[in-house]
Amino acid sequence: MSKELTASICRMRTILWSGLFLSLSLAMASGVFAQAVPSETPKPIEASGATPTAVQKPVFQSYKGVEIGSTAENVREKLGKAQIDDKDGFYYEIAKGEIAQIRLDKASKVRLISVTYSSEGTPPTFDDVFGNAAKTEGGNADGKLYKLVRYPEAGFWVAYSRRAGEKTSVTITIQKIRSSK
Repeated sequence: MSKELTASICRMRTILWSGLFLSLSLAMASGVFAQAVPSETPKPIEASGATPTAVQKPVFQSYKGVEIGSTAENVREKLGKAQIDDKDGFYYEIAKGEIAQIRLDKASKVRLISVTYSSEGTPPTFDDVFGNAAKTEGGNADGKLYKLVRYPEAGFWVAYSRRAGEKTSVTITIQKIRSSK
């Protein structure tokens, strides 16, 4: 492949990703895929057990076999051909009402998994994500719900956001916790 063709392909990928992020940003701003954030956003909490030595393990740790730290090749094996696939990550339209975005770090390992289910999709429930014992603080009477829990021992956090209304949506995000080093 010529250098000019390679450069053109790289520019096209950049334009596609930029367009995708601009579209998603505009959609979020207009409320189409808006995160359901209550008027007072709850502070992220650290997962803790009953005793100081107990470590709570996250219930929701992966999406269709893809987890934080998976290689780009593993993502392709588990999820198949992406609509967008480049060095920064993947964008999948899994099914009607279910889209997934996987972001990679510089070592081409998964650092973020974000899945959005529109009203046509079938999202995991709050209990599927955090377990039956989890408290649902931050929920509103109208059905909006947001919760983020950090799992420092696992190295990532998990967030659940449900937007209420006629066109509901649920977004579940798993993201690697950045080290402070």
